[in-house]
Amino acid sequence: MLRLLGDYEPLSLTGLGELLVCESGTNPSRLVDRAVDLGLMSRTTPDAGDRRQVVLRLTAEGRTRELAVRQIEEAMYTELDAVGTDAELATVIAVLERVVAGSPAGEAIAGLPGGRNATRGAVTACARSAPSDFADRARRARRRCWPM
Repeated sequence: MLRLLGDYEPLSLTGLGELLVCESGTNPSRLVDRAVDLGLMSRTTPDAGDRRQVVLRLTAEGRTRELAVRQIEEAMYTELDAVGTDAELATVIAVLERVVAGSPAGEAIAGLPGGRNATRGAVTACARSAPSDFADRARRARRRCWPM
């Protein structure tokens, strides 16, 4: 959520929901409530007469955390790039795309800005379960940056 706001803010609640895979429609209200309570994002209503219109932005603390997550992701992508050739990684990505095709996750990945390049998220999900020293380091770093 922090990364999405970092890339696309300001976002509406619905806009954020469209970029996330939300189980109950496209409204990530509980996730946003938690992030607001933790001081990671702000939620404003520009039109006092219409409380349904909400604008989400990162706070200073949210920006700090988003930058930390961005750095972890980039380190992970660097590690993934070092693991195999472009052709090998393209094969892995194609397999992962077939695995998630037709599921909410697959539809979300296919609909992200950047299209096929957004599939890096699928590789990220795969790397989270990879039994490597890098995956362990990334998990530890993620816990330090994102206590939720």
